[in-house]
Order: sequence, then structure tokens, then C-alpha cells
Amino acid sequence: MDLARQLQSIKDDGPRIGDAARAGPTDRVVSCPEWTGLDLLAHVCGFVRFVRDLLDGTATRATPAPVVDGDEALQAYDADVALLLATLSATPADSPAPNWSVAPDTAAFWLRRAVHELAVHRWDAETIADGRPASIAVDVATDGIAEFRCVRRDGDRRGHGAADPGNPRPGAHRHW
Repeated sequence: MDLARQLQSIKDDGPRIGDAARAGPTDRVVSCPEWTGLDLLAHVCGFVRFVRDLLDGTATRATPAPVVDGDEALQAYDADVALLLATLSATPADSPAPNWSVAPDTAAFWLRRAVHELAVHRWDAETIADGRPASIAVDVATDGIAEFRCVRRDGDRRGHGAADPGNPRPGAHRHW
């Protein structure tokens, strides 16, 4: 996927997450039954803030991801996603940016990761209150599979699930 397509994917999925979560802030996310719409919105806000911090150099690989509460997420979500898009658009792909994977520590990693994080959570958000989610675009889904295979070591489960010591919300999953 080229840069324009990656940014467009984020522009498409970002607002849809916000719309679906705001429509059912206390409703269960069917695909993440331990979460409500507000929990999902807070999770995505934490992700976009973390990526921005990594790209602007105010966070390191060891920095914990921000924990955002639901009320703050309701207020800040749209601005957070807009700032992420602006940061990703302005940051050269080869700029240094630490990550947890075996991929190079560059901004390109985080642009790709943001595409997939938001696509998956857009799908999740659309399951709120037993909604029927739209499919993830074929090019995004295909690249998500390629990303998974490229950036993971065999058996490496860092950043996934309650066993992750960096997970600020035990019982909640984390894709990054």
C-alpha cells in the first residue's frame, strides 16, 4: 500500500470508530465483550497518542502507553485522530521511531501499524450493540496479514493480551 492509500484508510476508519462508539458508549463491543464503546474509544485514543509521542520523540520503546479514560476519549477522540493524521503526513517514512517488532525503527512502521489498528477497531466498533460491521478493505486486510508475518518473531507475543506487563488494562487485548 502506498502512502496516500495508507493515510486514506486512517481517514476513513478513524471517524467511523468515533461515530459507532459514541452511538453506544455503554453498549458491549461484541468482538471484545469485556469492553464498552467507551472502553474501545479510550483504547484507540491511547494508541494514537502513543504513536504521536513516538514519532515526535517524546516517548521511547520503554514508555508506557497513555491510559485515557472514557470521558476524556469522548471529548478528545476526533482531535487525537486528526493530530495523528497530521503527524503521519508530515513525518518522513524513514524518520527514526522505536517499535516493539523486528521491523526497522522508522515512522513507516507506525503508519502501517496505525492503518491496521484502526481498521480492526473500526470493525470492532461496528459490532457495538450487535451491529453488523462492514468488511475490512481487501488491500488493508492483505497488508495486515503481511505485516503480521514480517514484524513478528516466531513465538513472540509481546504486546498481546493480559499477560503483557505493559498492558494498562488487564483482561483487555492490545494489538500494538
